[in-house]
Amino acid sequence: MLRANLKWKLVSQVLGSCLFILLTVGVASCEQSPMTNNSGLVNMKTSALATTDGPLSEVNVPDSIAKLVPSLDKFQPQVQILSPQPDKILTDDRVSVKLEVSDLPIFKSPELGLGNHLHVILDKQTDRDVYDLSQPLVFENLSAGTHTLRVFAARPWHESFKNEGAYAQTTFHVLTKTSENNPDPQQPLLTYGRPLGTYGVEPIMLDYYLTNAPSHLVANGSSDSLSDWRIRATVNDQQFIIDRWAPVYLQGFRPGKNWVRLELVDDLGNAIPNVYNDVVSIFTYDPQTKDTLAKLTKGELNPNLTLGLIDPDYIVATTTPVTSPVAIPTPIVAPTPILPPTPQPIPSPSPVIAATPQPIPNPVVIAPEPVAIPSPVGIVQPENLPSPAPLPITISPPLPPIVKPTPMTTPEQKIVRTPVGSTPPQISIPSPIITPEPNSEPFVPATSIPRTPATTPPPQVTRLIEPNAITAQNPIAIPPVEQEQKTWQDRAIELINIAGVKIRAFTHTIPGKAQRFGHNVQVWTGKVIETVQSWRNTANEA
Repeated sequence: MLRANLKWKLVSQVLGSCLFILLTVGVASCEQSPMTNNSGLVNMKTSALATTDGPLSEVNVPDSIAKLVPSLDKFQPQVQILSPQPDKILTDDRVSVKLEVSDLPIFKSPELGLGNHLHVILDKQTDRDVYDLSQPLVFENLSAGTHTLRVFAARPWHESFKNEGAYAQTTFHVLTKTSENNPDPQQPLLTYGRPLGTYGVEPIMLDYYLTNAPSHLVANGSSDSLSDWRIRATVNDQQFIIDRWAPVYLQGFRPGKNWVRLELVDDLGNAIPNVYNDVVSIFTYDPQTKDTLAKLTKGELNPNLTLGLIDPDYIVATTTPVTSPVAIPTPIVAPTPILPPTPQPIPSPSPVIAATPQPIPNPVVIAPEPVAIPSPVGIVQPENLPSPAPLPITISPPLPPIVKPTPMTTPEQKIVRTPVGSTPPQISIPSPIITPEPNSEPFVPATSIPRTPATTPPPQVTRLIEPNAITAQNPIAIPPVEQEQKTWQDRAIELINIAGVKIRAFTHTIPGKAQRFGHNVQVWTGKVIETVQSWRNTANEA
């Protein structure tokens, strides 16, 4: 019987121990996070607004912010207020604040204007965000009496760090001490965090900091006067209870001005007395605002930029857009036309002119054939000759070059002597074929030069002109040859005339400068003939 009782006692003790362990684990798990599961999503069954009626509703933490939270959980910031010293009385209405923080980098991202910072609150209404501890922080025009300065470390999106030591406060006096702004250090204290200012996107975070507030497990299991705490929140007349120390994201705000009231109460709804435990704040919701916080909440920031919010040494990677190489069109070069080689002018050989008259006692004076002198300048009229008739010279423009000129010869001039009193025979004297110079025009015949006959008219001589040289419509009439004995002057005139004919024929085949020289020779021979004739006439008269 005794052995059976001992056995039952042992079993009851084991069962009691197991039941106690189960209850302890259950309470501890409920205390850790009554509103959040392992994925960070809000359990809507225990939401603070699940049992209230109104436009507001609680939503999950935005994904873009939730991704940054683990990177900052490794920090446990420790904040200190170096000046002003606690309970110090200042003799001026101006106070200079000096702060210090460890285990948290304080900075502002130059690209986004946000970063880890300290949130400074003087009394109830004055709030400042400090990103650089080396810059002086001064409050001026303070009222006389007691003032309290509170500081806590905050994340880039203004959520407060909630570890022990992340908060500091000090109370000082300006000229004198008063009862206002003097919180009881032994009582729980509520410090309002957000919302403040203007917001451009929903959801909007509601956040606060608690001091001297026991955990729910300690408060419920304590036998002393400590009671459990709650936050009674009222937003635009919609009231609800927050029983956890964590930020709450709300949506359903009306555009424009909105207000929030937070009260620290016990588990029965009674206010816990202390300064700042009942606070009201006004903020603005403007959907047109597109600041950095709005872009971060909506997830519109580049992931590289968001990493720069939590690490001051992070170098924002600037992605250079890859541009495809621009195809530069190859310039199309027009082929250079192959021009035929310019034919070099081949000097035309001087044609051999056979015009030797038969040796007769009375040679016939033949009027020289007018010729055209090629010139690249144009048509030039020669000067008047001193002979009885002018000797026109036509200069034609150049002709295209002849690749292979063939020298031509002319037959001898045949002179037939006609007896006195009979009809003189017609003598056909073909004109020499002249090969034109390169770039010259065909020859144009000039007016024949009639010569003054001697005392007895010479026989008539007609020259036959080839069709391809000049027209054969103007035969040259040669006067009859006188039968009487000629003087030496007549003989000289005849020889000079023959020489002039040969010179004129020769000048057709030489360049322009030589042609001008031949022309001058012709002029000179004309003057010589005129002089000799004058001598002859003088001799005849004598």
